[in-house]
Amino acid sequence: MQEEGISLPFVESHAINSPDDFEAVGEIFEHLEVIPTPEAYQAFKDRVGDHGLAVARGPLAASPVHLMLHELVAMDQFFYLYTDVCDQMQILSERMTPFFDAALDALVQCEAEVVFWGANYDQDLTWPPFFETEIAPWLRRTADRLHAAGKLLLTHTDGENKGLLRQFPGCGFDVAESVCPHPMTQCTLAEIRSAIPGITTWGGIPSIVLMPSVMTGPDFTFYLDSLFDNLGKGDHLILGVADNVPPEADLNRLEQIKDRIEAFGPITT
Repeated sequence: MQEEGISLPFVESHAINSPDDFEAVGEIFEHLEVIPTPEAYQAFKDRVGDHGLAVARGPLAASPVHLMLHELVAMDQFFYLYTDVCDQMQILSERMTPFFDAALDALVQCEAEVVFWGANYDQDLTWPPFFETEIAPWLRRTADRLHAAGKLLLTHTDGENKGLLRQFPGCGFDVAESVCPHPMTQCTLAEIRSAIPGITTWGGIPSIVLMPSVMTGPDFTFYLDSLFDNLGKGDHLILGVADNVPPEADLNRLEQIKDRIEAFGPITT
């Protein structure tokens, strides 16, 4: 899989298939040890240098229950378990919490200015009440720890965010990374930015607009005109492709985006 460029592994068998597996998973998490390696982060930061921002990597799942949805349970089975035995899942979540706390402690120890924590929020899979109960409190908890240490919290918001946007400002994160707007999701970039004032948007260009098979040249030009006409002053924005540049991308379109950014000029306050 690595040779083929696959960075997220395929799961052949999930750790949790029924409530009978909760005890074993809880036992494993209670015996996990997090070993801080600030020197590894420093080496990464030195390698990046002035070419970019060396973001320290936390977990893809923002919370223990989010990890169950993300990795530990097959997605369809997760919803049955969350409905039928949610109380048992919460007990398992409590047993997993010390591992998450230790991971956060390790991130606080490194010299990173910005820390990645949590990823992929979708109004259907992480529906609003679930997000409010299982994800938002952990994002606030993480933000409080990082802010107290003089760091910023970045979270990977990629997904259909329309039904979740109203909750984002209360989560405490500083950067919404991999923001993927219309036409891949329902909200325009302008709508998303207006819903999260004060939070930096990183992304904003959906990957499919780079593909001639999806968007014609004239439509791409119209898209860019509309995009840049609605950027306002351009503050709190790191414009980029969400969340990857596809193999079919027309690289000339990236050059056009670069030219538009340079023509837009520096941010005014």
